[in-house]
Amino acid sequence: MDSSALKRLKFLLVIGLGAWVIIWGRLFYVQVFSHQRALEILADQHKYLLELSGKRGKIYDRNLIPLACGVNSLSLYAVPDSVRNRRYLSRVLAEVVGTNPDTLLASLSAGKRFVWIKRKVNPDQLVEFKKWDLKGAYLVAEERRHYPKGKLGRSFLGYTDIDNVGIAGLEKNYDSLLRPKTVEVPFLRDARGGLRPLNYNTEDGSTDGMNLILTIDIRLQEIVETELKRAVGSSGALSGIAIFMDPFSGEILAFANCIDGRDWSAYNKAIVDCFEPGSTFKLLTFASALEHGVFKPEAVIHGEWGECQFPGIVVHDHEPFGPLTFRRAFEVSSNVISAKIAHEVGWERFCETLRSFGVGEKTGVDLPDETRGVIPRFDQSNEVTLTTMAFGQGIAITALRVICCYAVVANGGFAVSPSIVKKVLNSEGQVLSARGGNQPQQVRGKRVLSPTTVSTLVEFMEGVVDSGTALQARMYNLKVAGKTGTAEKPLEGERGYKPGAYVASFVGFLPSDKPRLLGLVILDEPQGQHYGGQVAAPVFRRIVEKALVLPGYEIERNGRGSSIKSLTERRSKPSPVLLSDEESYTLEIGQTPDFENP
Repeated sequence: MDSSALKRLKFLLVIGLGAWVIIWGRLFYVQVFSHQRALEILADQHKYLLELSGKRGKIYDRNLIPLACGVNSLSLYAVPDSVRNRRYLSRVLAEVVGTNPDTLLASLSAGKRFVWIKRKVNPDQLVEFKKWDLKGAYLVAEERRHYPKGKLGRSFLGYTDIDNVGIAGLEKNYDSLLRPKTVEVPFLRDARGGLRPLNYNTEDGSTDGMNLILTIDIRLQEIVETELKRAVGSSGALSGIAIFMDPFSGEILAFANCIDGRDWSAYNKAIVDCFEPGSTFKLLTFASALEHGVFKPEAVIHGEWGECQFPGIVVHDHEPFGPLTFRRAFEVSSNVISAKIAHEVGWERFCETLRSFGVGEKTGVDLPDETRGVIPRFDQSNEVTLTTMAFGQGIAITALRVICCYAVVANGGFAVSPSIVKKVLNSEGQVLSARGGNQPQQVRGKRVLSPTTVSTLVEFMEGVVDSGTALQARMYNLKVAGKTGTAEKPLEGERGYKPGAYVASFVGFLPSDKPRLLGLVILDEPQGQHYGGQVAAPVFRRIVEKALVLPGYEIERNGRGSSIKSLTERRSKPSPVLLSDEESYTLEIGQTPDFENP
């Protein structure tokens, strides 16, 4: 071997030895000094983290009947890096899920590592997908929101979006509690880049959302919705509202909206829409006069034969009334006499009464989008406004505000705060918070009316049903107290009222001597008969008659007097989710009242 060849050999040996030293040096460095980092890189090459959640909290009615829960569903996704023929896959999957293949192809070609094809596929799509052996397309389990009672109660339950985030009703208002915790779930990447989920467990409840127990009785809710839809359809009304509640605790037992005879789950008219209440507002007028000692029940006031000039406005009655007692004027609902009473009371004292009932404030119900109403400024007296407010025109409030007003009379003179959520529980059934207890006085607010005024108003309301404008609300051997309302509808965007358009209403409670069930029915623009006593009062009666047949709504009919078991005092079966008496929540005396213009 010549010297040049030997030199080349030595050079190659040096190069090889140097490369060997570098390689083994690098391996030594990785194993000794960068061991953890190497493991992380290796894991990253074979694993992919996908964010998944536990189960969204359930919603129950007061008797633990499920109203909203989660059910298992499958979602379809693709891993573009593991797809050999993206155009072919796009065409097949587009046919399976019913989407545009070009849009799907664009998503697969956008450089993403993970692409949703269809969230929460339906059973037919699932069957169709399984017919194909598609590489790069996979299924993953997700939760889909389910409402076991269908559309029943959806006006207050609301709904969620595709990601189970609440966007209406209780689902929206309590989303932060109902929403589960999000966890990162590991997926294993195979040799071709495909993702396969590893074993993970979100079934232990640790990531689940909170559960809600409502004040709603879904049995009563079904009756109320059925009768309301029937009334809207038969009367030709544009819409209807019905609310039933316990007047002592403020617990809402049924809460229904009906628009054009259909369910309306995205819009709760009872707390969003304001309307001029009409004669149901007269309760405030007469209450103010009694509370301030302006009139006594047997005082005589002239009805001016159905027409009377007041400052800036002429007031008419539905009948030409002459002299009437204060009591009888309420029973037959005289506008003229109501206006005279308001002027005797005066602006300041009348507005003082409105404030004490909470008029112009939100009730604070635990539902989103509640409005205050449209009311005049109390600090600027106006004779025309005083005249029209006396019989419920020129002021607009929500339906929930109306029924809260009548709760004050039904419960003995105390303000109440309406509620629809009774308890919040964790996934193990432990009570985290609760409203109300077993005694009605535990949740009443400040006193609004004196016992004497309350007793007098109850007698007046009994007279409305027995011999006044609400004869169709009478029930056999059961004393009902109530008040009708028939209001003209204002024109939209301009002054004045819409000819021939009325809002008919009736609000009542029973038994009148020991009230436990309070209800309000409103029909918007009924055709033909349009008085509250003609179209709304019969709906109230039908609802109550069916409700009293339900277990737990026991009643003893005994002529003038009667008794009904308190809905908030009813005992359920022993359950770990129920509160003991010591755990009940008590509102502070003097709390801002939840009041509704009648």
